[in-house]
Amino acid sequence: MLRNKYLLSIVVLLISFPSIGQHNFILGNTPAQKISANSIFWLLDTAEKSEWEIIRRSAFSSFPKNELIKGKTSWDLWGRFYVVNQTTAHQVFILQIPKSGYATAYVQTNNSLYKLQTGSLLPLAERSIQANTNGFRIFIKTNERATIWVKLQSV
Repeated sequence: MLRNKYLLSIVVLLISFPSIGQHNFILGNTPAQKISANSIFWLLDTAEKSEWEIIRRSAFSSFPKNELIKGKTSWDLWGRFYVVNQTTAHQVFILQIPKSGYATAYVQTNNSLYKLQTGSLLPLAERSIQANTNGFRIFIKTNERATIWVKLQSV
């Protein structure tokens, strides 16, 4: 039930900034795109810094609410979801996330896999979007499906 109420942005905000109430991913340039809470799968990496190939092959499941409330302050929370470009043109999607120290996205499409970074603690020149907004710029061709893994690091 809780999983249906929260998206990745609210998770980060509730853990990092309990007084802020933002409630969803924002995909710029795509008013019809919605990422519902039940379409995001989760992995809590309590060992931290697990290798990407291990994370990629790991089983993601429902939101790890019980693990996050145990008081451990050091973890990496991963979310995995899919976006399909159903428009008639190639698109650059903007995935905006709440302010966080560091966040990484891995984007896999039919022919590529690439890594993007953002976060308030990164210099602007190293961010996927060089602005005071945390987010990722994701290119998806027409009728292409992208698998997106987002890693939020506790700081």
